[in-house]
Amino acid sequence: MNQVNELGRLTRDPETRYSAEGKAVSRFTLAVNMPNNKAEFFPVVAFDKLGEFCEKHLKKGRQVVVSGSLHNNDWEKDGQKHRQTEIIAKNIYFADSKPQDAAGGSEPADDGFMNIPDGIDEELPFN
Repeated sequence: MNQVNELGRLTRDPETRYSAEGKAVSRFTLAVNMPNNKAEFFPVVAFDKLGEFCEKHLKKGRQVVVSGSLHNNDWEKDGQKHRQTEIIAKNIYFADSKPQDAAGGSEPADDGFMNIPDGIDEELPFN
C-alpha cells in the first residue's frame, strides 16, 4: 500500500503548467512540522482538475492536508543521476480558515452566503 497524508503549509504559490492536451500539472512544496521542532519539505504534484484547483485556490502560507502516494522521480543531468521523492496528490483539503488579503479582509465568499459585517450582532433577532 502506497498512501501518504501530510498536514503542512505551502512554501510558495503553486506553479501550474498545461500539457499539449490542455491538462494541468501543478507543483508546490509542503512544509510539515516534525516532532523534533524541525520542518520537512515535500514536493507535491497535482494533475488535471486537482491541478486546476491548486492554481485557483492555493497560495503561499495556506495550510492544507495532502493525501496521495509517493513516487520516485529519477533523471540524469550532466552525467549524474538524481532522485526526488514526490507526493502525487489525490486529494487536497483546506486545514485553516480563509486567508486574509492584503487589506485585512477575507476572500470574497463564493458559497452563496453574504458576509455579515462586524458590529451588527445586537441587531440580529436570534442573539
